[in-house]
Amino acid sequence: MAEQEAAAPRKEPRGAPARSRSPPAPNQLGAPLPHSSLALGAEVRATRQQAFDARQAAEQLVRRSFVARCAAEARVGEGLNIPREQQLYRGLISLQVPADEVLSSAVQGRLALVQYQPGDRKEAAGEGPDLMAFYRPRELFTETPFLEVGGLPPLKLQAQRRHPATTFLMYRKLQQWAS
Repeated sequence: MAEQEAAAPRKEPRGAPARSRSPPAPNQLGAPLPHSSLALGAEVRATRQQAFDARQAAEQLVRRSFVARCAAEARVGEGLNIPREQQLYRGLISLQVPADEVLSSAVQGRLALVQYQPGDRKEAAGEGPDLMAFYRPRELFTETPFLEVGGLPPLKLQAQRRHPATTFLMYRKLQQWAS
């Protein structure tokens, strides 16, 4: 009776895509597929039929194994007379930094921040030529400000209280005007 059910075609629901009855290829087992257990069984049978090469399997194991690679490197290191400490702690950074190095690097960093101020500044090269030789005293005028307006009392300047939010208003305006 089980043979009759297996031989009888199954009815697919309408609109469903037709499924192929052949099992998927052995390399397509990455995602769940219908009849994937059949494909896995076929792959196991194919592997059983192949001859086992112990040498090739060992080479693959050594290539893939981190432990085996480290052991091989240790044997090679012993043959080359490399100290064991250097083999074990190859990529580590020393945590025992000498205090002199730390202090000197800090001093160098601070000196880089200080602006360069040369000690030998050239003094102004004496007195320059007398420019008044080109002008007549009658042609030179100076102006003095006249701040008083006739008939009005002098202005009294008084400080006015401002809201704290306006503290940086002028700064913002200057930044806007500058841009």
